[in-house]
Amino acid sequence: MKLIIYAEHRTEMGKKLKISIQDQLPKIQIETITSIDTLSRIIGRPLNRIAVIVIFLTCQKEIDQWLGLKSLFDNIRLILILPDRTKSMVASGLQLHPSFISYSDSDYSAPTLVFPGMIFAIL
Repeated sequence: MKLIIYAEHRTEMGKKLKISIQDQLPKIQIETITSIDTLSRIIGRPLNRIAVIVIFLTCQKEIDQWLGLKSLFDNIRLILILPDRTKSMVASGLQLHPSFISYSDSDYSAPTLVFPGMIFAIL
C-alpha cells in the first residue's frame, strides 16, 4: 500500500509531513512527488496500490489542474492542504471530494491523525 505526497511548491512541508507519517505508520510506502505530470503517470498505472494522496495546493490554478485529473483518482482517498480558508478556495477544494481538508498555516497533527483510520479502513 502506498501513500503519495504531492508538494510541488511546498517541498519542505512535504518532507516534514513524510517524517511525521513514517513515525506513525512505518510499514506504509511513502513517495513524495513534485510534478503533476509524474503523478498522473503513476496514478494511470494499473495496480498502482496508491491508497491516499496528500496534496499541498498553493493556488486556484493548481486546483483547476487537479480537477482535470479527477477521474484518475476516483478510488484513491485525498487529503487536501489548502493555502487559505477563503470561501472560494474551500469550495474549489471540495469539488475534488477530499476525505480530509487541512490548511498550510496549521500544524501537521490533524492530517497525521486521520492516516491510520484511512489506511485501516481500506485494508
